[in-house]
Amino acid sequence: RDYQNAVSEQQRIRANLEAVQPDSDLYRDYIGKLTALEADIGQSNKALMEKNAQADKARQALADYIAKLEI
Repeated sequence: RDYQNAVSEQQRIRANLEAVQPDSDLYRDYIGKLTALEADIGQSNKALMEKNAQADKARQALADYIAKLEI
């Protein structure tokens, strides 16, 4: 799932939670889905942070390489 879809789905589930009884099976199902979405979002955020760190490292390596060039 991509991040935006997960966030949209969270909003939809939260709205649905307001419409069902807290002691119903459907409510528990929604809570399970919400918990899974939260984990997905956490994993997406972690992956994004890792990719950003890799990009920063690559940019720095390129800048260092360019600085050493003699023309």
